[in-house]
Amino acid sequence: MKKEKLWTKDYILILLCVLFASFTTNVFMIIVPTYVLDIGGSDAITGFMMTGLTISGIITRIFFGPLIDRWGRKKTLMLGSSLFALNTLAYCFIKSIPGLFILRIFNGISQGIFFPVPPTIVADVVPKGRLVDGIGFFGATSSLGFAAASFVGLSIYQNYGATMLFALSFLCAAISVIFASLVKDRYVVENEDINTINKKRIQLPKVSMIFEFSILLTSLINFFILFSNSSVSNFLINCGLSRGISKISLFFVVNHIVNIIVRLMTGKIARKINENVLISFGIVCTFLAMVLIAFAHNIYIMLIASILLGIGVTMIQQLIHVKILHGVEENRRGVANSTFQLLGDIGNGVGATVWGNVASYGGYFITFILAAASTLFAGMIHIKQAMRK
Repeated sequence: MKKEKLWTKDYILILLCVLFASFTTNVFMIIVPTYVLDIGGSDAITGFMMTGLTISGIITRIFFGPLIDRWGRKKTLMLGSSLFALNTLAYCFIKSIPGLFILRIFNGISQGIFFPVPPTIVADVVPKGRLVDGIGFFGATSSLGFAAASFVGLSIYQNYGATMLFALSFLCAAISVIFASLVKDRYVVENEDINTINKKRIQLPKVSMIFEFSILLTSLINFFILFSNSSVSNFLINCGLSRGISKISLFFVVNHIVNIIVRLMTGKIARKINENVLISFGIVCTFLAMVLIAFAHNIYIMLIASILLGIGVTMIQQLIHVKILHGVEENRRGVANSTFQLLGDIGNGVGATVWGNVASYGGYFITFILAAASTLFAGMIHIKQAMRK
């Protein structure tokens, strides 16, 4: 029975670590595009900043992804969370577009080291039979931090300014470091495993040590979903304000509440309904949400879209993530997580640049219609993959 225990000390600690880090991450995701406009920038500049973050994150994951398996979870977690906190502190002192651009690049580095580690630790400490539930609660915790940032973050920004918001974000990042320091690294590579890994280094191409090719097709589904979703995470607030929609921040609050509920329920649902059916359902919900956002000019339609998007993106990501963790060996989990998040980051980063330029030159209606169309690519890959089985 002890082996099936989900709520262990280390599992709770890593959830708390992610909770506070998620608040900070979403502050940057939601507020920075508005902040850029307020200090004289544009949607296109916001997109380029996100691309800079993505590129630096990709390069970082290439070098640090394998260290999660070979150097250890705890060391990588401490390095990443500490750099992330210091990076956050710097936002309190930078108030120019060029300075902000540089900080976003360093953000990519710190996030690239930090964020692949927690889900890897979850896979280590959660019983295999309860991994869907474990990843579900993990994602729900992240969503709770995101929801708080969406509502509290925008409120603080509008009433007290950017410096106060960034100071609060640094405090949350610092608390995240404290919880990270208390997590025990249960993953230990024995001498035999080291010898095996060394043999594999000789037999496999070097790129195989930093990229998990077996999960590529599955990760591409996540890539196109996040490519589409980046239009919402980066430009929904600006879209709502331009259309005169009051309380547009409620979109993200509702979205993350739905996200939490879906993550907690997906494990039970997946035991009764085929996961491929659930992923297909999620893709349809995401497509419909983007179409509604394109046409929405009041908060009610936006909230319906928020619910659909919360159901769709959450269900897809959770089931795909579990697929990936189940499909690789323990000593490849770090690389697999890094590969999964790397492709997701590319989707976010490329999407931010694409949608930023589309929004600047074509408007928000075209932006979200094209975002809806891009979800169809995820659907095509999923159907092709499901037919193979």
